[in-house]
Amino acid sequence: MRHTAAVLAVLISTSIVLAGPITPPAGTVAPTYKTLTEVEPRIAVNATNTPGDSTQKFIINQPGSYYLTGNVTVSGISAIRISAPDVTLDLAGFQIVDELANNIGADRWGVVSNSTFANVSVVNGTIRGFSSGVLLNGARARVEGVRAESAEFTGIGVAANALVTDCSAFACATGIQFNASTVVRNCHVSANTGTGFQGLGVSAQLIDCTSRSNGGPGASLAANAIVRGCTFSINGGEGLTTAAGANVTNCISSSNSGSGFAGTDSCTYIACTGLGNNAYGIEVGNSALVQDCAVSGSATSAVRCATGCRIVGNRLDGVSGFPVVLIGGNDVHVERNTINGGTNAVSVSAGVDALIISNTCRGQSGTVFNLVLANHQVGPSVTATGTIASTSPFANFVR
Repeated sequence: MRHTAAVLAVLISTSIVLAGPITPPAGTVAPTYKTLTEVEPRIAVNATNTPGDSTQKFIINQPGSYYLTGNVTVSGISAIRISAPDVTLDLAGFQIVDELANNIGADRWGVVSNSTFANVSVVNGTIRGFSSGVLLNGARARVEGVRAESAEFTGIGVAANALVTDCSAFACATGIQFNASTVVRNCHVSANTGTGFQGLGVSAQLIDCTSRSNGGPGASLAANAIVRGCTFSINGGEGLTTAAGANVTNCISSSNSGSGFAGTDSCTYIACTGLGNNAYGIEVGNSALVQDCAVSGSATSAVRCATGCRIVGNRLDGVSGFPVVLIGGNDVHVERNTINGGTNAVSVSAGVDALIISNTCRGQSGTVFNLVLANHQVGPSVTATGTIASTSPFANFVR
């Protein structure tokens, strides 16, 4: 008993020593919990925070971060108008839907902002119906993780210097439309009745995107575009059309109703593949470069080019009745290509001063090099089997 009492006395005295003061500090005791604004600093889109009018269900008129709390459904009017700069709208995985899908010609948008308001972002959700799903007319817009469906005109549309990533557009007229210096990355467009990707301004970039089964071209881009790692297939026009100065690398264009790749002057195509397109594999204007590409199964020539082009290091398969490389201009350089089939390996239908050297040609049914006019430079043709007798580094090997 004495031992137990001693232990209890020690414990009691220890707890007394360790205990803090029980007198509260002077003044009013403040709450320690976080406010709702601190927990969720964004603003919910609803009739209280973002009231609309007769033509749009909600209007955001102050900069800030906004989010949906559920699906938004309208009938024949716009859903959300953004009338302020520096706005981020998170759809939070919800849908914005126009139930009056046959209201043809009436201007109505899923999410819209005009050109006055820059730095608007719309992310993470689905928009179905409307004239346009997302239409952000201010500079430096961002659209990320948005799926647009069944828009009468444009699924997703942005102005200059925008960023569109991880988006898709399905069954619209135009899939994704963008302007100058915009980057479109990792996006997919399909089953749109017109053009899949439409670039209206110079120096846009299309990177790691796919365009499939659209009624028009897979993509149509303005001057100085950069296109990298994209796939264009089964489209109703060309796979990819570009204006002057485009740079296209590591792309695939297959089974399109027009040419696989169609560019104008000063375009560059490197390491691209054209398969089974219903016109030319690669069709370019003046001063273009086609290098390290592979083309087969085209309905006509594998490559068609004009003045000042360089066709270098490609594997080109032709079809009966057409030249594999068709030249329609002066000063074209054709070097180190493997050229199979076709009526001619190279045909210069118009123009002079072509340079044709160091190619390997096989299986042509007609004249290997069909040079309509004079004044061309052609390496010697080596046709014999066995030991190569020619010492010329410019020899063309013909089998």
